[in-house]
Amino acid sequence: MKDINLEEIMSKAKEIQDKFQQMQREFANKETTGMAGIKDADKIFVEATVDGSRSLKKLEVGDGVWEEEPQIRIDLIIAAVNNATEKLNGQMETEVKSLYEGAPGLSQDDVVK
Repeated sequence: MKDINLEEIMSKAKEIQDKFQQMQREFANKETTGMAGIKDADKIFVEATVDGSRSLKKLEVGDGVWEEEPQIRIDLIIAAVNNATEKLNGQMETEVKSLYEGAPGLSQDDVVK
C-alpha cells in the first residue's frame, strides 16, 4: 500500500487551483462560434459567437433566413447559440481534465464526468 504524502497533495491542490484561476481568466476572453443551417448559395444559416462567460457576442444571419417561417428562424438562432455553447463547454472540460493530470489519488474520470 502506498503511503499518503499530505504535503504533496496540498502542494498539488494549490498548483491546480492557480492553474484553474488562470484558465478562467483565459476563457473569459475566448470566443467560440457555432453554426446552424447551410452556408451555401441559398444563405440559410445562422452563426453565433459566444465568449467564455457564455454571453452572445455576435450573431450572423444569412439573407435566406429572412425568407423562412418565423419558427424556423428562431430554431436556427437557438441551434447556432447552443452549438457554440456546446463547443465552448467541450473545450473547457478538456482544459479542466488536463489540470488534474498527475494529481495524487485523482483520475480524470474522478474530476469531470
